Amino acid sequence: MIKRYLSVALCAVALAVTPAYAQQVSNTRLDLIVNDTSATQATNTTYWYGGRGTMMVEAGSWGGGSVTLEYQSPQGTWIVAGPEGIITQNGMVGFELPPGFVRATRATATGVYCYIFGSLVK
Repeated sequence: MIKRYLSVALCAVALAVTPAYAQQVSNTRLDLIVNDTSATQATNTTYWYGGRGTMMVEAGSWGGGSVTLEYQSPQGTWIVAGPEGIITQNGMVGFELPPGFVRATRATATGVYCYIFGSLVK
């Protein structure tokens, strides 16, 4: 009887918490570049709380260009967030980073929009 009660109580707690958490996860989007503006400046950074995320990039014209997701090292150097951090055509890639500052930079491409999605961003 106690085991059954505990199971029902845990399910009730899970149902009460899940919708709010699911909404938080699905609504978390950071705009890194909007129509070529924003993350092209070295001072525009966003804090990433760590964990997995998805970067989505689209451009009106790539012209041989790219968009790069960069992570700031503890020494302050901007480094590419792994090979998946460089996109050369409209698309999405997954990434996993420790907590720290991120930014997106573009080269040559125009009409660029770049977003990152995840549950641990602010």
